[in-house]
Amino acid sequence: MKNISNLSELLIHFEAIYRYDGLRAAALKTGIPLCRLSRSLNDLETIVKKKLFYSDKNEFKPTREGGRLYHEVDTNSMLINLSHQLNEYMNHESIKACVLPQIKMNLSGEIISNYYDYRKDSGRVLSVTITSEYFNEREMYSQLRACDLDIVLSYYKFDSIAVENKQLYIDEYSFYQINNDNNKIEYLAMLGLGNTSNDNFIVDFIDQCCDSECTVKSLPRLILPDIDSLLKVAKELPLIVLLNKASIRKFVNSGVDLKKIDKIGTLELPVYISYHKMNPKKKMINMVSETYLNLLKEEDVDLECLPV
Repeated sequence: MKNISNLSELLIHFEAIYRYDGLRAAALKTGIPLCRLSRSLNDLETIVKKKLFYSDKNEFKPTREGGRLYHEVDTNSMLINLSHQLNEYMNHESIKACVLPQIKMNLSGEIISNYYDYRKDSGRVLSVTITSEYFNEREMYSQLRACDLDIVLSYYKFDSIAVENKQLYIDEYSFYQINNDNNKIEYLAMLGLGNTSNDNFIVDFIDQCCDSECTVKSLPRLILPDIDSLLKVAKELPLIVLLNKASIRKFVNSGVDLKKIDKIGTLELPVYISYHKMNPKKKMINMVSETYLNLLKEEDVDLECLPV
């Protein structure tokens, strides 16, 4: 639990909808068939008092009870309630978002938690269902068109003219190419996408390079269109450390002095917020993105913000 970020202390509960709309609605909205809930109401009340998931902003991880329930009902969506006060359900609103696994660390937690703070002033609660399935454009488009899904956050742009793709911001990655003959490192390509062991490995590697003799080679600035291009570059160019903005902030906070290693170049990826043009929740989606962009500007975060 020590890895849980103070920035996004998200409580994820089956209880959120269960108490607000009742058992049947909760089962429907969370994709849990009633026939699988072969328990008494008293048993259910005991279960929903437990936290089913916790979040460290990088990943959504089930607790033991959450994992058991998740496997039992075979559902691949999670209800995320962004409130510590589960009794505040006046003027309740909800939004369903598909966030690709690669982006989840960088974007979704910040947008949703910041939007919750924005709504909190009005005494209203935002409930969000996030699916973490791998990207399938045809399936995502079908869900957007049927309004079963409100938005998709991804490095991918939909080809359909019925889906509107708005560029939310440019996600920047810093490039380092480090040649260290002493350690005889032949290959290194890390993205720092929320895997704790990988993150620790990068931290240790940077510390070792700072303390030992090493040479830093020059790399050009790159602009790539999607995450596939990023992965391809990482695999084909040896001795590269790729750190995105979120990872860099995390490493700096952990005490790693990245200034000891010169920044060689940057790679930029556009992040799209996509939704069907006929989606009635378009205005609220714009509010989400605008709030996030405004927050970035207020905090002077070093990202290239684009108009939504």
